[in-house]
Amino acid sequence: MENTHLSGASPSEIQAHYDVSNDFYQLWLDPQLIYSAALWNETEPEASLEQAQYQKLAYHLQQAQAQKAEYVLDIGCGWGALLSEVLKQPNIQQAVGLTLSQAQKDYFEAQPNLQSTPQAQEQAEVQAEVRLESWENYHPARPLDAVISIGAFEHFARPGMSPSEKQAAYTAFFQRVCEWLRPEGRLSLQTIGYGPISEAMKVKLSGLNQAVFPGSELPTLLELLAAADPFLELLQMRNDRHDYAKTCQLWRKNLRAAKATIEAQYGPALYKRYNEYLMASEMGFRLGHLHLYRLTFQKGKGLPS
Repeated sequence: MENTHLSGASPSEIQAHYDVSNDFYQLWLDPQLIYSAALWNETEPEASLEQAQYQKLAYHLQQAQAQKAEYVLDIGCGWGALLSEVLKQPNIQQAVGLTLSQAQKDYFEAQPNLQSTPQAQEQAEVQAEVRLESWENYHPARPLDAVISIGAFEHFARPGMSPSEKQAAYTAFFQRVCEWLRPEGRLSLQTIGYGPISEAMKVKLSGLNQAVFPGSELPTLLELLAAADPFLELLQMRNDRHDYAKTCQLWRKNLRAAKATIEAQYGPALYKRYNEYLMASEMGFRLGHLHLYRLTFQKGKGLPS
C-alpha cells in the first residue's frame, strides 16, 4: 500500500529513532517495551515502572470504553503492549495498530503471544494486526468503536511549519478520527505538549527534541483543543506531567545501569545522547515547561460515520 507522507515526521525520521535496535530499548524500558509516560495512582505512589505502565494501559482502555468495543485502532502502537491488552477485551473482533517503525512491526510479529487471544464466549481466535502505515493513509472497512493514541501526536507536525500549517495538520487528524468513529465512539489520546513558556524557551526545547526525535514538533494545549473542537466532544483532560518526570527518571536509572553494555554495543555517543535527552526531559516536566496531556473525546450522536 502506498504510504503518502503529508504533514509530520516522515517514516525515515521515525525510524531514525525507533529503529535504533529493539535490543537497545529492552535494556532500559519496562519488560513490555512501553515508550511513553506511565501512570501512578495516588494510592500506589511507590508502584514499579512496570506496574505504572500497566496502569496507564488500563486507564486508556477504560477511557476508550474498550470493554464494550468490537473494533479498535491503536495509532502509534509501538511494540504492541496496548494491542495485546485490547485483545483481552470481551467483545473485541478486530484490533489494528499503526506504526512507521519497521523494527516495532517485526518485533510484534515475532511474538505470537502478543498477536492473538482466544475469546472464551465464541471459542474463536481474534488476531491483532500491525500495519506499517500512517494514520493519513488508513481507511477502516467499518466504523470504529474506539481509537487510542499514546505518544504519537507529538509526531504529527514538524519544525518550520507556520501556525496555520501546524493547526491544519492537527485538524486533519481529528477530522479523520471523527470520520472513522461510530456515533458515541471514543478517542483516548496521550501526548506531550508545551507548557506556558516563552518563545525562546520553546525554541530551546524544540532543539533538544530534534536531537532525538527529528522532524517532530510538540503541540500546545490550545492548538490541540482548537483542532479537536469542530469534530469531537472533550469529556476529560488531565495534565500528568509529574508522571512523565518520574518515568524519565526511572528510564534514565535503567539506562545508566546498562551504560557499559550500551557503549560497547552502540557506542558512547548514543548513550550520551539518550542520557542527556532523558535528563533534560525530566527537568522540563518537573519545571512545567513540558506537560503530559491525557484527553478523552467522544463523537456526537448526530455526526455521520
